[in-house]
Amino acid sequence: MEILWYFCGPALVSFLLQYFIGNRTKHKIWRHIPLYFFLLTLIFAIVASKADPGFVIGGNIMAAFIWIIIGICVLLGYMLAILARKIRK
Repeated sequence: MEILWYFCGPALVSFLLQYFIGNRTKHKIWRHIPLYFFLLTLIFAIVASKADPGFVIGGNIMAAFIWIIIGICVLLGYMLAILARKIRK
């Protein structure tokens, strides 16, 4: 059940932010809010991959992989909001 929060949660938040704020605003910087979150997850993935693995060998690579998957879920929510806007028009 926790895996739904990790992966579907960011997609849902991204969808809601883009649908209710990004699609309706006139300011260019606010139009693509989820893309900023995607870039932030990529930065976290890079930092995690460069970190000390600790006790488990490859733990940092697994953490970077999880951050990349979360970023993909954010992009999925963003794309669904854009698609919903196109269908609604």
